[in-house]
Amino acid sequence: NGITSIPVSTFYGVNTICFVVPGSVTEFGNYSLDDRTGSRIIYLYNTTQEEALKAVNLGNGSSPRAITKGGIFLEGTSFESGKLAQPVNNGEIFKGWYDNENCTGEPVTNVAARKTYYAEWLSSDYTVPENINFGSVVYGVDSGSQKIEARDAEEHIIAATIAGNDIFETVVNEDNTITVTPHSNLSVGEYEETLYVTTPDGATFFVPVTLEVVPAGSELAIWANGAENLSLSG
Repeated sequence: NGITSIPVSTFYGVNTICFVVPGSVTEFGNYSLDDRTGSRIIYLYNTTQEEALKAVNLGNGSSPRAITKGGIFLEGTSFESGKLAQPVNNGEIFKGWYDNENCTGEPVTNVAARKTYYAEWLSSDYTVPENINFGSVVYGVDSGSQKIEARDAEEHIIAATIAGNDIFETVVNEDNTITVTPHSNLSVGEYEETLYVTTPDGATFFVPVTLEVVPAGSELAIWANGAENLSLSG
């Protein structure tokens, strides 16, 4: 989303249960996120952000921190006061939140002021296509479909669920493949959307889908003084 900094006291004292800091943020102003009670959870993308936040708060920030280690939160994620929400990370399984950087001991759910929590991730044995590219499609012409196949270690196609399809229609077929078809009413332009495919082990795979819709081809002859002098196509 392009945000690189959060200025001084931007959200200090604002009544919210949490803030999710984008991975693009590298600078924080003094007390830009902490609240007065220490109940607001600040979700950070990595430990670099944690160190930057400690530096401007002189290490005294009261709000609990939760470091996702590259994880993000999908639309529709449930956030509750005092409880850690569940992130997703590309191709990985969320093991839980831990109150130490080595992620040892038992996972935790509830938070305490001035504490830092760390997400733990496990690799998935499943594979999903890294991306789908429809290329250029002529406006008003059937663009066709492509399929996503989630496979296990033996290359069997396995059942999966999918989310994030605002500009593409997705259908889970009886053979467990997922058909992806661009909506027929898309205007001329370039489109990119990430589909989120969840496999039976709980891993979520991020699959970017790209498409360019171009105008229908036509030619317009322009005449001057009875003679054709220019031809435009587009």
